Amino acid sequence: MNTAPAMQAGAPGPRYGIIRKVALSYEQAVEKVTEALAEQGFGILTEIDVK
Repeated sequence: MNTAPAMQAGAPGPRYGIIRKVALSYEQAVEKVTEALAEQGFGILTEIDVK
């Protein structure tokens, strides 16, 4: 998951974020993350489709 803020190409400054690449489809990754959050007592309140 890339949580780094979007920056224009060539823009100066650091990029912050956490990146994790997984061998899953987007749908599978969302399902696994949702399950892992639930196991820790967290949940998804809102989903926004930005496609």
